[in-house]
Amino acid sequence: MNNKLVIDTNQLVDLLASNEFLSELDPDAILELVKSNRSASKRILQGGFRDVVNPMVQRRLIDEIKRSGDFCVLLVRIWRDGHIALTKTIEDMSVSEVSASLNELAAREGGRNLCIAMLLDGRKKLAKLAQNHKDELLSIKRAEEPTPSKTAEPAPKQSADSDLKTKLKETKNLLREAQKQLTQARRDLAKSAQKIEKLEKENAKQKEKIAQLDREVKKSRESANKFLRERDKEKERTEEQRKIVSDLRSQLDNQQRPERPAAPHEQAWKDTVNYLIKEGKSNTAAEFLEAFAKNDAHNCVTPLELLVDVYRKTGAHGKHAEALKMLSDCHLRCSRIVEAIEAAAKALNLIPKWPPAVENIKKALSRISTRNQHRICELRKLLHDRSAISEEAANEVIGLAYSESLALAEALCDHLQTSRPNSFQLTYGSETKAFTPQAIVEAVHRNDEKTIKFLRGALKNLKKEDKHRYNELKSEIDHIDDGCWTVIACKGTVPIVMDASNVAHAHRHKDGRPMLKNIRLIRSALYRNKYFPVYICSDANLRYIALEGEREFDRMYENGEIDCADGGSDADERIISLAKRHNCKVVTRDLYRDVDPEGKVQKIGYEVYDDYAEVLEY
Repeated sequence: MNNKLVIDTNQLVDLLASNEFLSELDPDAILELVKSNRSASKRILQGGFRDVVNPMVQRRLIDEIKRSGDFCVLLVRIWRDGHIALTKTIEDMSVSEVSASLNELAAREGGRNLCIAMLLDGRKKLAKLAQNHKDELLSIKRAEEPTPSKTAEPAPKQSADSDLKTKLKETKNLLREAQKQLTQARRDLAKSAQKIEKLEKENAKQKEKIAQLDREVKKSRESANKFLRERDKEKERTEEQRKIVSDLRSQLDNQQRPERPAAPHEQAWKDTVNYLIKEGKSNTAAEFLEAFAKNDAHNCVTPLELLVDVYRKTGAHGKHAEALKMLSDCHLRCSRIVEAIEAAAKALNLIPKWPPAVENIKKALSRISTRNQHRICELRKLLHDRSAISEEAANEVIGLAYSESLALAEALCDHLQTSRPNSFQLTYGSETKAFTPQAIVEAVHRNDEKTIKFLRGALKNLKKEDKHRYNELKSEIDHIDDGCWTVIACKGTVPIVMDASNVAHAHRHKDGRPMLKNIRLIRSALYRNKYFPVYICSDANLRYIALEGEREFDRMYENGEIDCADGGSDADERIISLAKRHNCKVVTRDLYRDVDPEGKVQKIGYEVYDDYAEVLEY
C-alpha cells in the first residue's frame, strides 16, 4: 500500500466556485434567504462570506448553516481560503460540534482525504478539533495535488452554457424574492414610523395633561394655605371672644339674684307662721303646713317654703331635708326646674348623697334642653351662688349633669364650644358692636327697635363680607328661637298685639292650668310671619296661676318680654288701646264686645299644639 495519499479534489470543484451575486442585499435579507432556500447558503459559502461584513450576521449564518447540515462545506472553505473571519468565528464553537462535523465529512466519499489534508496543512485549530483521526495520520505526509492531465478533454461547451443559464435563472429568482422581501420590510418600517409618530403625539398630550394637573395642584395648595391662614386668624378672634364672654358670664353669675316679691296671700301665710313660732307652737305650725301641702299638691309652694323655714329654725335636719324634698317635688310638678334643683341641692347640704334628692336632681336635669338658654343661665347663677347652695352640692349637680348630657354639663361649667363662637363683631356705618346670639334674641323679645335697626344694617354688611360667619350666626339664633332671624333679616315688619292670657289658656296643662309656653310658641310663629314688635299683655292673675310659676313670669316681666295689667283690672282695655295706638291687629280668640263693640280692631286666630303653633290669618 502506498503511504502517500493522492487527494482527489475534482469532487470539490462545485463547492470551491466563487459567486458574488448578493452584493446588494442587506444582512437581514441574507439571513431570510438562507432560511428559505438551502442552496442559497451553499452559494454564500462559495463566495467566502465576502459580501457579509457584519460579524453578528456571520454568526447567525453559521447557526443556520449548522441546522441545515452544510457545516462540512464551511470547513472546506476555511481550509481552502484561510478565511480569517470564519476562523475566528468557528473558535467560539465547542470541540464536540466541530468533531461531529469532521466525522460526517470523513464518512463521505473523498472526505477522508480532505480531513488528512487539513491536518497536514498546519491549521492548529482544525488539527486540535480533528483528534478523532489522529492515530491514522501520524505517518502520513502532506500529498501534493496532481496536476490535471493535459490530454484531458474539455467539457462540452453546450453543457457549460446550459449550466450557466440555469444558475443565472436561479439567481434572478432569488434576487426577485429578496426584492419582494425588501419592499415588504420597507412597508413595515413606514408603518412603524407612523406608529412612533402617533405615540409621540399621545405622549405630548399626556405631558400637557400632567402640566395642567400640576397647575391645578399648585392652585389647590395655595387655596388650602389661604384657608389655613384664615382659620388661624379666626381661632385668634374666637379666643379673644371666648375670654370676653367668659368675663361677662362671670360678672352675671356674681350678681345677686332678684328677690321675688311676695303676694298678699303669701304674706298672710308668713304672718300666721311667724305668730305660731313666736307663741312657741312650731310643731303645730309644721303639722298645719304639712297637712295643707298634702291636700293641695299643686298650690303648696308657699306652705312648703314656710315649712322648710320652720324646720331650719328648729334644727331638725331630717325633717328639714324631707321638707326640701317635698318642695323639690312640687316644683317638678309645676315645671319649675331650677327651683326644683335648688331645693334638692339644699337637701344634699344637709344629707350628702341622699338618694331622694339625687333622684330629683336627675329628673330635673333630664328635662333641660341646651336650646333653653335662659334656664341654663338661671341654673348657672344658682351653681355660683354660695348663699343658696354649697360648693359640694354644686359639684354634685355638675357631676349628675355629666351623667345626663355632656353638652349640658359643659354649659353649666362655663365651657364654650369651639365650633360655635358666642360673640360676633357686627359693624354698621362707623359703629361696631359685639353681640352674642342670646343677646340678639333677647333684644327681639323685648322689642328693642333701635338694636334691631342696627342689626339689620350690620347683617347686610356681614353677608357681603363673610358669608360663613353670616350663616353661623343664623344657625346660632335659630338654635335659640327659630323666628327671631326672620325679624332681623327681613326688610320690613308689621307690629301686633298678643292677648297673653287668652293664648296661655288656649292649650292648658292636664291639670287645667295655663302655660307660658304657649305665649313663647305663638310669639315665634308671629316672628316667622314678619310681625314685629309683638306687644304682649296679660291679666295680673296670670302670674299666680301659670304652670311655669311666678319666677318665670317675673323673669319675662323684668326682661321686658311681657306687660301686665294692674292688679284688679282687666287687660282687655289695655290690649285694645295698644292696638289702636299702633294701628295693628290683635292675636286672640276673644271678641272684646265690652271694650270694642263695633269690632274696629282686627283680630288674628291661632292654633297651639304641644311644641308648635301657627297663626291663622283670615
